[in-house]
Amino acid sequence: MNQKKKVLHIISSLNIGGTQVLLRDLLKTTSFSNYQHYFLVEESSGFLDNEIIKLGGEIIRVKKIKKTTFIYYIYNLIRIIKIKKIDIVHSHVSYFSGINIFISFLYNVKIRISHAHSMSKKNNKYTSLMRLLINKFSTQKIACSHETGISIFGSKTDFTIIKNGIFLNKRNIKQENNISPLIIGHIARLVPEKNQKFLIDLISKKNNSELHIIGDGPLKNELIEYSQKIGVSDRVYFHGVSRYPFKDIGKYKCNVMIYPSIREGFGISIIESQYYGFPTVISNNVPKEAIVIPSLVKTISLENSDIDIDTFLTKNKKISQTIIDEYFINKECDIKYTANKIGSIYESK
Repeated sequence: MNQKKKVLHIISSLNIGGTQVLLRDLLKTTSFSNYQHYFLVEESSGFLDNEIIKLGGEIIRVKKIKKTTFIYYIYNLIRIIKIKKIDIVHSHVSYFSGINIFISFLYNVKIRISHAHSMSKKNNKYTSLMRLLINKFSTQKIACSHETGISIFGSKTDFTIIKNGIFLNKRNIKQENNISPLIIGHIARLVPEKNQKFLIDLISKKNNSELHIIGDGPLKNELIEYSQKIGVSDRVYFHGVSRYPFKDIGKYKCNVMIYPSIREGFGISIIESQYYGFPTVISNNVPKEAIVIPSLVKTISLENSDIDIDTFLTKNKKISQTIIDEYFINKECDIKYTANKIGSIYESK
């Protein structure tokens, strides 16, 4: 019996986020069950820890990476590669993948993958050096969208676009067909690039409307205070992290999902919103790859705060589950397709 190849995933944490949910779902597929998966994370525990362990993953913690702990991190990475006899390093940490990939090269890891999950507009000596290391020492570069790949790897190199797929067998969400009252849903981390303040401002302009935000993050208290300041705190609900966010969205009777992102790598919540049949409003900063069902999506400019949501909802027609599944398969947004594509890279050497 052949021994399973050993994959080291390097990611900052296993808290709820698009990358983390993708990795959790990939572990549930047949393609990924053929490997032993290790997860190198910074020391704090994460929301998905128990699920990852139940799915056969092993979590290895290191101290939070700072100037004072950088050498300690390098020492631990080398030790893990040698002791665990890692065959594949799959780095999910944006520019810092440059360090991980370079160390993996020095210690003879045959397959070294840099995976870009989020956009970045940084351009300085650090990003230039990391991009150089990524492009020179990666055996494969993956991005969830064209724009994300360009932002991390640059425009003069090749990379493979693999979209963040989802499971196509989880449709039990009750959709609201009413357009009044307006009940907005939003699922994301509470961080500047997700732009939740835009949604709170929108609620202040729409009488008899509600906003339900599912997610957590460093801006939570600031956003709560802002909703109080402009007098809409009785219509803005912060529900925290949820294991099944779209079940909650159905429970809150949301009739539209809105994602006014300033930057977006791909947006698993955005494609899930379409999968569950919700009319979905996105900013023009969201990559085109996240538009799976065009009739369900309205793209807006953040410079125009006057969004005609009522007309969009009135024109929106319910789509059958069969047709939705066909869209997702044709657009390569099925988790099985994603797993097979990544699995083929794992077997490339």
